[in-house]
Amino acid sequence: MKGLSEPLDPRKIFVRNKYSRFPNILAFASGKGGVGKSTLSGLFAMYLAQKGYKTGLLDLDLYGPSAHIILGAPLEGLPEEENGVIPKEVNGVHFMSVVFYSENRPLVMRGKDLGDAVLELLTITNWSELDWLIFDMPPGLGDTLLEVAELTHARYIVITNSSRLSMESVEKLLEFIKTENLEYHGLVENMVMNGGLKYIRDKSEEMGVPYLGIVSFYRDIEKLYGDPDALMSSPLKEEFDRLFENIVEGRK
Repeated sequence: MKGLSEPLDPRKIFVRNKYSRFPNILAFASGKGGVGKSTLSGLFAMYLAQKGYKTGLLDLDLYGPSAHIILGAPLEGLPEEENGVIPKEVNGVHFMSVVFYSENRPLVMRGKDLGDAVLELLTITNWSELDWLIFDMPPGLGDTLLEVAELTHARYIVITNSSRLSMESVEKLLEFIKTENLEYHGLVENMVMNGGLKYIRDKSEEMGVPYLGIVSFYRDIEKLYGDPDALMSSPLKEEFDRLFENIVEGRK
C-alpha cells in the first residue's frame, strides 16, 4: 500500500553492527571478469597473513567461486558451527565460501535470491577478531555489490588488466563507486607486461582515482596457489609490498 515502506530485514541490522567492528575491509572488485581479481584477493590474503596480520577472506562470487583454489582449501568437511559458521583456517587465512556447501556444483539463482544468499552468508559467518577482511567480489555491477555497499564499510580495490576493453567496463564500476560516495583505495593494473598501458594510468588520473600500481604477468603464478612461502619468495612479493604501502597510505 502507498505510504508503507518495506519491512527492515533484521539480518541487515545485525550485519551492519557485526562488520562495523573490523578496522579494514577490502573489496576486490572489477567491472569485468577474467582480470585476475580472485587470484589477487586470494594471494593478497595469504600475503597479509604471512606478514602477521589476522586476515579473513570471504568469497562472494557465488556463481563462480574460485578463492578456494587460490588458497589451496580442501573442500572435505563442512566448517564448524558455533553461534554461526566458523570460517576454516587455510594457510593462515580465515576463509569462508559457499563452495563448502555447494560442493562445487553450479548455483542458479535469480537476482532477489542472489541478494538474499549474500546477506545470509554475511550473517552466518562467525569471524574472529581480524586486522584485515577481504571480499572477493563477483565481476560487474549487481546485487552482491549493492548488498556489500549497503551493509559494510568496505573500501574498494578495483582491478583491471592492460586492455582498453577491460578499462571500459571498469570505468562504469568506478563511476558507480564515486556516484554512491563509496570508499575506495584505487585502481590496480593486473597481469602487466612491458610496464603497463599508459592509457590505464591516464584514465585513472582523468577520473581522479589513485593508481595503486601494477601486478606483473607471472607465468608461474599457479605454483603460488596454496603456498604462502612460495608467494613471499616470488617476484610478486615486492609488488604486493608496494600495493600494501599504497593501501595503508590511502587510509591516512
